[in-house]
Amino acid sequence: MQKLVNNSHLLHLSPVCSQSNRSDQCLDCLILGETTLRHRVSHSVNVITSHIATAPILMGGDMQPTALLEKLIDAVFNYIDSTFPPRHTSLLEPSSLSAFYSSVGVSSSDNLFRSADDDSLTREFTRAGCEFHLVSNSADAIAARAKPWAADHLDTTPRAPALTRNGWCRWFVLLCWKDPDLAHFVLCNSLATGKVYSKRKGEPYRLSFPRESLPRLQQVPAPPPPAMPRAPGRRRSVGAAGAGTRPASRGP
Repeated sequence: MQKLVNNSHLLHLSPVCSQSNRSDQCLDCLILGETTLRHRVSHSVNVITSHIATAPILMGGDMQPTALLEKLIDAVFNYIDSTFPPRHTSLLEPSSLSAFYSSVGVSSSDNLFRSADDDSLTREFTRAGCEFHLVSNSADAIAARAKPWAADHLDTTPRAPALTRNGWCRWFVLLCWKDPDLAHFVLCNSLATGKVYSKRKGEPYRLSFPRESLPRLQQVPAPPPPAMPRAPGRRRSVGAAGAGTRPASRGP
């Protein structure tokens, strides 16, 4: 049975044959003109809609991504890697991520990969614990050399941080925690392109989901403050509640 999303509800479309008063046919078969033992092409069909107050859950109560969200994030990685140059490198460079974010409608102010330089992104990925490799921004110019030993002044020092597949997965899950509205916007618009493919079926994901599939911002657990070593020979005060404690780190 085909399911379509309508706001925060799943919309069921059930074709019912007017002759047999039975619903033994899916919407796809109705569109293709298929028949069953009881239903003929000459019979009229009434399409009944019904709402179910459920939505695909992309994060569990423990704020961990579900298997579905992991598959979607991985499929978006494949889409970016195969669409935005440099293609098929198994790395997402800042230039390709900037182009991707712009293509799905993210504003310039929210597009970190467009506004931040390589050093800032390297610090951000390191702080977030995202796996990346440094690559050269001169890759296209290097490939365009007439001869590999040609004399030129190209700076081939690797400085641009490119996310690996695991790095991208962590980056996007962190985005779901920090800014779930933006994560929902990016994911929905990525699926709307029809070019985000299921690895198992080899077909585009037809999934659409409401905002309720991701947590609200106030539900995101605050990261614990970093452990700070105590100075030798000094003891922490244990007076009134809160005495001797440090303010919590804001974290990512």
